[in-house]
Amino acid sequence: MASFNLPTTISPAGPDGHIQYGIATLSTGDSFGYIDIKTDIPSNIPSIMVMFEAVGYAYAAQQAIRSSWSFHRYANTTYSVGLHNCYLGLDATGVYVSADGYMCLKASVSSTYFIGLTINAYVTTTGSSEGRKIGVLNISTTSNAGNVF
Repeated sequence: MASFNLPTTISPAGPDGHIQYGIATLSTGDSFGYIDIKTDIPSNIPSIMVMFEAVGYAYAAQQAIRSSWSFHRYANTTYSVGLHNCYLGLDATGVYVSADGYMCLKASVSSTYFIGLTINAYVTTTGSSEGRKIGVLNISTTSNAGNVF
C-alpha cells in the first residue's frame, strides 16, 4: 500500500522544501517568442524528480498561463519529460541541459506584449534530493527557438 507525507511547511525557506512557491517571476513588455529558464539543478545530480509550474497572464493574448515541466533526472540522463499546458498564454515546449551543466526549461508564447508569471517548484523525490531548495539562475526572453543557455 502506498503512503505519503504532507510537507511540514509550505515555503521556499522551510526545512522540508517539497513545495516552493514563487521561486522566480517574470514581467515584461518586450517583444519575444520564447522564454528559457535556467534552474540551479546540476545535470550531474544523483537523482531528482521535480515539477516546475508557470502561473500568470498574457495581457495581449487575453489568456491565462498555467504550464508545467516535469522530469526525473538519474545517472546523468533525463527521463519522463512531461510538458503540460492548461491555457493558451504560454506553452511549455522542452527541457534541456545548459552548456555549463544545469537543467533548463523552454517555453513559447503566442503574444509577447505584457506577460506576467510566477514559477513554482515541486520536488517529489525522496532520498538524496529530499528537502533540496530549487532556484532559478537566469531567465532569458528571446526570439531564438533553440537552446539559449
